[in-house]
Order: sequence, then structure tokens, then C-alpha cells
Amino acid sequence: MKEAVFLAGLFFDYDIPREKIFLLKYFRSPLEKQFIKYYLCLGEIDNFVDHTGYFCQKKWLKILKKRIDGLITAYDKYKQEGDLDTLCKIENGKFKL
Repeated sequence: MKEAVFLAGLFFDYDIPREKIFLLKYFRSPLEKQFIKYYLCLGEIDNFVDHTGYFCQKKWLKILKKRIDGLITAYDKYKQEGDLDTLCKIENGKFKL
């Protein structure tokens, strides 16, 4: 399945799911926005530079991945707990990891 998604280039125009659209408030540069789409679409970061043409260090990709995973985990946790104040902070881009 990943191969078909890659060959079709779907990660370039991937529509971020509605429940994860808040991530765009934390990642603003074109590289970061493309990384969100790529990571959410393919679920891996190893070939990001080769597939997209955006150049960056592997270390930076790992940092971005860790931030995305942390935000999604926090969002899911506070949604399950029903903490609306913290959910609002996350969705408005004011949550600190």
C-alpha cells in the first residue's frame, strides 16, 4: 500500500485529517508542513528528503517526528480525560511540550 501511495505522490496533496489539523499551528514553514503530510500519509521519515526534494538533516526529521507524536499523544490523552481547557490550548497552538 505504501508503494502505491508513494508512486501516486499522494503525500504532496495529502489532506490532513480534521482531528489533526491543529498540527499546522505548531509547524509553519513549507518544509514542516510537507513533513506533516508525508509523515501522516506514509508513517515513516526515512526517505523524506529523497521523495520530496526538501533538504534537511536526519536529526531535524527525528525532532519533528517526536514533536508530532508528542502533540498527538497529548491531544488523545486530554480528549480521553475530557480536559477541555488543555484541548483548547492544544488546538490553538499554545500547548508546550
